Amino acid sequence: MEKLKNNNLGPSKNHKTILIYGVDTLAKETYNLLAQSKSTNYNVLGFIGEDKNETKIEALNIYHLENLTKDFIDKYKIDDIIIAKSHIDSNKLLQLINHFYSINLNVKIVSQVNNHKTSHLIKNITIKDLLEVSPINQSPERLNKVYQNMTILITGAAGSVGRELVKQLIPFKFKQLILIDNVESALYNLQQELFLDHRNDITFIISDIRDNLKLKTVFNTYKPNIVFHAAAYKHVPLMEQNPYEAVKVNVLGTKNLINNAVEFNADKFILISTDKAVNPTSIMGATKRIAEMLLGYQKRNRKTTFITTRFGNLLGSNGSIIPLFKKQIENGGPLTITHKNMSRYFMSIPEACQLIIEASTMGNNHDTFLFNMGKPVKIFDLALSMIKLSELKYPEDINIKIIGLRPGEKIHEELLTDNEDTKPTENKKIIKVVGKFTQINKTYHAIEELCEISPETQDIEIVSKIKSIVPEYNPNNPKFRS
Repeated sequence: MEKLKNNNLGPSKNHKTILIYGVDTLAKETYNLLAQSKSTNYNVLGFIGEDKNETKIEALNIYHLENLTKDFIDKYKIDDIIIAKSHIDSNKLLQLINHFYSINLNVKIVSQVNNHKTSHLIKNITIKDLLEVSPINQSPERLNKVYQNMTILITGAAGSVGRELVKQLIPFKFKQLILIDNVESALYNLQQELFLDHRNDITFIISDIRDNLKLKTVFNTYKPNIVFHAAAYKHVPLMEQNPYEAVKVNVLGTKNLINNAVEFNADKFILISTDKAVNPTSIMGATKRIAEMLLGYQKRNRKTTFITTRFGNLLGSNGSIIPLFKKQIENGGPLTITHKNMSRYFMSIPEACQLIIEASTMGNNHDTFLFNMGKPVKIFDLALSMIKLSELKYPEDINIKIIGLRPGEKIHEELLTDNEDTKPTENKKIIKVVGKFTQINKTYHAIEELCEISPETQDIEIVSKIKSIVPEYNPNNPKFRS
C-alpha cells in the first residue's frame, strides 16, 4: 500500500504568497482584481508563462515551470498557484495539477472574473473541473453550413461519446438526427434528459449493429448523409473474457455499417477509434484495429468519405478511471491501480467530441486523425490528485494499492504504428496521421471469415484468426500467448 504524503494541510496563514499561472487577459484581470481588493489575503509574486521571450507583466516577473524548484519555493515562501488561463484543456489542467502537487504547492483556479466580489473569482479545483474543461469551438458558422439539412446517424448514441455528440450537434440545423443504441434505458434517459421526444427531427431506434437486416432498413428509410460510429465494446478486461462478443460488435458491427453506408451513398462515415488499436496487446484493441483496417479498405470507394478519429482515455466516461477512483474515495479507499508506472493519455468528453465534429469536416478518403492530448499522465499521480481534490478532512488516510496488470493491459499506450507518421492540420489539436495499411486486399477475406465465427468457436481460435489479420497484435494475456 502507498500512503499519500501530507501536503501541509494545516490552518491558513493570514497572507499567502502566490504565483498566477497564465499570461493572457484572464491572468492580467485576475491580478488587477486581487491588487485592488482590500479583502484578499493574496500576495502575488509573479506569473508563470510558457514563452521564454516574455519576462514581465504589470511590472511583475514571468517565471517558467523549470524555475519552480524546491529552493525557489522555499526562498519565496510560495503557498499557492492560481491557474488563470483561458481555454485550458482538461489534460493540460491535469498535468499541471500533478506537477504542482508533486512540489507541494496548493492549486486553485479562476472560475470567472467577477467585478464585484473576488470571493467568486478564485476557487478550489474539483474533479468536475477536470471533466468539463473544454476549448471554444473556433468555427461554428462553418460547421453549421456543413451540417445544415443533413441527416445524421449516430451509433452508440446513449454512450459517453454518443450522447455528447448529440448535445453538440443539437444546435445545428440538420434535417434529421437518427440515434441508435441497443441499451433501452440509456437511450430513454437521453431522450428525457434533452427533452427530445417532442421534436419530429430526431428519431430514437433500439437496435444492435450486429443486426444487418435492421441496419439496412434504417439506412434505406432515412438515407443518412453522415454516420458517426461510436458503438463499441471497449472495456479491456471484459473483452479478454469475451472475444466472440468483441469480434461481433467491433468488427462485424463496423463492417455492417460500412456496407450500408456505401450501399445507400452516405457522404461521410466517421469511426471513433482508440489509442489501444495501436500495436494492440488486448482483444479490444486488436478488434478496433481491424475496424480501422476496414475503413482503409474503402479507399476504392469514391462516394463515401471514410474518416478515423483516434484518441486516448476520456475523463469521466462510463467505466473510466475517474468515476472508479471517486467511488473508491467515497468508500474510504483504497484506490486501486494496476502498475506504479502505468500512464495514459486523457481528454475530456466535450473536448473529444468537439474535435470529432471538427475532424469530420476535414477528412479525405481515407484519413486518420489523432487528437493532441499532450503528455501521458501517470495513473499513480492521477490517484494522488484525485485524493487531494476530494476535499477530505484527512486525505492522507486514503491508501493507494498496486494490484498488478490485468490481462491485455499495457503499461504505456502508443499513438502511432511503426508505419505511421504525422503532419499538422489547421487545428492545432487535430493531427493528421500519414501512413498506409499494407495488403488490405489480402486480409479482407480473412476479416470476412473472422466475422463468421460462431459462439462455439474456441477463444484461442478467435485470437489466432485476429493475429493473422493484425500481425502487430501481441497478446498481453498468458492464455493467448503462443
